[in-house]
Amino acid sequence: MKFRILFLLFAVAIFSCNVDKPTDSTTETTPTKNEAPFEVDFSENNILTHNDVHIFPITASTEHIAKHSELASFKNLKESIGQIKGFNIMEKKEFGRSNGDGTVNELTVYNKSKDTIIIISGDVITGGKQDRVIEQNYVITPNKIQNIPVYCVEQGRWEYQEEREMEEEMEVEESVPQERIKKSKNIYAFNGYVNVASNEVRQQVKYSKSQEAVWAAVGDVTRANKAESETKTYAALEDSEEFTNKRDAYIRFFEGRFDYTDNVVGMIVVNGDKVLGTEIFNHPTLFKKQFSVMMHGYITDAISNGNENELKINKVESHFEKVKRDYKKDLGEKESQKKFRYNGKIVHFSSI
Repeated sequence: MKFRILFLLFAVAIFSCNVDKPTDSTTETTPTKNEAPFEVDFSENNILTHNDVHIFPITASTEHIAKHSELASFKNLKESIGQIKGFNIMEKKEFGRSNGDGTVNELTVYNKSKDTIIIISGDVITGGKQDRVIEQNYVITPNKIQNIPVYCVEQGRWEYQEEREMEEEMEVEESVPQERIKKSKNIYAFNGYVNVASNEVRQQVKYSKSQEAVWAAVGDVTRANKAESETKTYAALEDSEEFTNKRDAYIRFFEGRFDYTDNVVGMIVVNGDKVLGTEIFNHPTLFKKQFSVMMHGYITDAISNGNENELKINKVESHFEKVKRDYKKDLGEKESQKKFRYNGKIVHFSSI
C-alpha cells in the first residue's frame, strides 16, 4: 500500500512539472519568420493631425535599424543637387559626350563626389531643356556615371532656360554678348529641386509609364491649385500663392516632428478617411531626410482632392496589416513597384 501511495505522489509531481505555466506578458517574444519588424501605435496621442491630414509613425526594432545602418550616411537629392561639388544631373550624354540635343526620357547622373546619393521615384528636378520627374529609385555611389529614366513634367518647353532668356533679351537689344551665347550652349545641368511629386503624378510614373498620362496628371494638379503656366510645368505650383500658403501651413505643423526620435523609420499618411499611402526607409536618419520632401507630395494631394470625412482607425489598421504582408512576401510583377533594394536589403518600401 505504501508503495502505491509513493508511486501516485511521484506521478502527480512529474505531471505538475510538465503543465504549461502562464506566460509573463512582459517577456519579449521572438518574431516569427513572416512577421515584419514594424509597429504602429494607433492610440490617439500617437497620431499627428493637422486639419484633415493624419500621420501615423512607423517604428522599427533596434536590431532592424542596426542591420540597415549604412543608410544613415546616404544623402538625398534635395541636399545634393546644386549643393555637392562633383554631383550633377544633365541632359543625356552618350559615352560621356553631349551632342546638346538631349533626350526626353533619360538623363545622365555624374557623381564625382565622395557621397552616396539616393534618388527617389517621384523626385522633381528643374533645369535642362525641360523639368523632369525621376522614374525609379537609385543609389548613386561615388565616382559613378549612370543614365536614368525620367518623364517630362514641363510640356511646353524644349530649350535651355538660358536660351529662352537670351531670346527675350534679343527682343529689346540688337545683340547678345558672344561669351554669354557660348556659356549657354554648355549649360545642360539641372540645378533645381522641387520636392517629391503628388501621389497623382507618382502613380502615373510608377504604374502607367506613359508620358501622356504623366502630363495629364500634372495638368490636373496645377489646374486644381490655380498654378497653370505657359510651359505647363509642375514646378509652377511654387508660384501659386494660394496653394503655397495652404501647403506651408501643413509643413510648418509637421516639420521637425521626428527630429528627436530614434526608432521611426516610416509613416502612413491619411487624408480624412482615405489612406494616401505608406513610406518606409528602414533607418531613422534616412527617413528624417526624406520626411519633408515626401510630405510635400502628400499634402499637395490632400489640398488638391480635399477629404474632410472623419478618420477611421480600422481602415488604417487594415492597410498596415497589408503593408506588413507585402513587405515580407514576393509580390511578383509588383515587387519592384513597392520595394527598392540595394546590396540585397530593402531601402525604400512605398505603397501609394
